[in-house]
Amino acid sequence: MMHYDPVSLASLKTKFGFTPLFSPFPPVQQHRYSKGMTLVELLVVVAVIGVLAAMMLPALTRVGRQSKVQRARLEEAQLVSGISEYQSLYGRFPVSDEAIKAAGALDEDVTFGGVIEETGTWVAGPSLYLTNNAEVMAVLLDLESYGDGAPTINRSHLKNPRGDKFLNPNMPGGTNAAPGVGVDGIYRDPWGSPYAVTLDLNGDGRARDFFYREPAVSEDPQAPGRGLNGLFRSVDGRGNVCFEATVPVMVWSAGPDRRLDTKEKANREPNRDNILSWQK
Repeated sequence: MMHYDPVSLASLKTKFGFTPLFSPFPPVQQHRYSKGMTLVELLVVVAVIGVLAAMMLPALTRVGRQSKVQRARLEEAQLVSGISEYQSLYGRFPVSDEAIKAAGALDEDVTFGGVIEETGTWVAGPSLYLTNNAEVMAVLLDLESYGDGAPTINRSHLKNPRGDKFLNPNMPGGTNAAPGVGVDGIYRDPWGSPYAVTLDLNGDGRARDFFYREPAVSEDPQAPGRGLNGLFRSVDGRGNVCFEATVPVMVWSAGPDRRLDTKEKANREPNRDNILSWQK
């Protein structure tokens, strides 16, 4: 059997002095490659990406919202735990003498709330001791002064002699509705609204919150006399029907919408998305 070594046309011409009319070798096929996508193909790709993004956006929004809700629940639980630990150690709540006197005058509890910045709603208490949760936080964090230099009720560690810190919240260093404890000492939820903290300052073992005490908010329309969100019907010192929790500490957030309505039921908008520490 004869063996042929592969040669090129150029080598045949060099060897024999001419170029053969045909080549014993199959021609090399030239492949054509696309230089890029056409305009139509590009528009199709953009449209597909847009559809996928539109489908994913609601899911991502829900995930982000749920993450903040879980964070608020955790912060509320930590705040309740910190207050309980302080009370167990010192035999009193982390509040000012003025708050205790105001509660005693009307045999009431006090809600340490604040202004919901978006609506201007003030969360306060029937004792008219109008303040936010900053004084509670000052004691729990053993702050003698706030970040802006203003003194707290814990000057010289008056309310926290051992200097313990009963929780470790985020402290962003701002007051413009930033989540966490700002330089003003207010503890705000993940949406920037102050947490409302109600304490059993009249010593009856139950917490009567300024907002949730109201029958217009907490009385179950399907079963008058029964409270929504696990609250129970009671009567205050002035003979008014109210609702309260069988726990000494209530912490709650106005939720993602940052809105409250004292004339609407707790299980309806805008109150339905509120996040409550005592609700399991």
